[in-house]
Amino acid sequence: MHYDAMVVGDKDLVYGKGFIQDHRELPWVSSNMTFENPLPKVQLKRYNNGLKIAILAVSDPKLFYIAEHTDIKVEDPRKTIKNILPGLLQSEKPDVVILLAHMHRDDALKLMDIAGIDVFINGHIETENDTVDMTPVLRGDKILVQPGAKGQKLGELRINIDAQARKTYINRMIKLDSSFKDDGEMVRLYNDYEEEVEALFMASLATKRNNGQNKKVYATDTACMACHAENHGKWLASQHAKAYSTLLRVNKAFDPECLVCHTTGFNKPGGFISEIDTPELKNVQCEVCHGPGLKHTEAPEPGFGRQAKEACQQCHVKSHSPRFNYRDYWPRIKH
Repeated sequence: MHYDAMVVGDKDLVYGKGFIQDHRELPWVSSNMTFENPLPKVQLKRYNNGLKIAILAVSDPKLFYIAEHTDIKVEDPRKTIKNILPGLLQSEKPDVVILLAHMHRDDALKLMDIAGIDVFINGHIETENDTVDMTPVLRGDKILVQPGAKGQKLGELRINIDAQARKTYINRMIKLDSSFKDDGEMVRLYNDYEEEVEALFMASLATKRNNGQNKKVYATDTACMACHAENHGKWLASQHAKAYSTLLRVNKAFDPECLVCHTTGFNKPGGFISEIDTPELKNVQCEVCHGPGLKHTEAPEPGFGRQAKEACQQCHVKSHSPRFNYRDYWPRIKH
């Protein structure tokens, strides 16, 4: 993807230190992490017009739990920068110094008092549903910028340097929406990924069929309709009743990450297995919110399934439903 430098993040080591070593072709930079095979501490980029940029990269030791159990050493970011930066400024005389940081935003902001760094680019989230503050911070002639999550936005920072070497910045976030043409190489990689996911899904069916997961515990929406015809009618007119067709339309009816929120009881005892095995459990039916109801249909009692509100939050998370608000959405399906 033509990157010039990449900082090491904690998620890069989820599969162990070998991930970094096995992908040495990537432009890793780590000023404060020590590996068995060291990574570059600084990346220099020179342009034809004579402009020279120096890039440092630091990661927060508190995020790297693996370092406690391996030979990886993560030094204090501030101390590392102060050890490297003076010599770098004197020997290379870069026009712009950029610091890539992988840490909480508040910790990155504290580093802005270090003299000699012009641009701070920070990134770290705990989960994909975290709210990311992408507001740029200007302090004198320095700027801190932060990208969003999941690669849905591209950060662009333009740096203008005048005759007196003073710097000004223009920052914007570009939404990578459908107006951008798909990259051929990325499409091929994504298609390969889809094929692997589908193969794993098909391979899992035999196990699910044989381990008793198809033991019936759900009554299905048809049974609910017998006593709750009016409520069933409202459900039938909602998007919940069409949830599975959405997956078919985008060829995702084999993806476990999608099936869990577009079917009834996927990966739960007695729940959806596949369209062939359990077609009666397609879509987001009554029992997704109210709980398995087979026993209730056999011996109905008042009060069943009243704790339905909590179910909304399992699927309507920020990454999938960024505008979801229970107060506004509930009237659409109120029953």
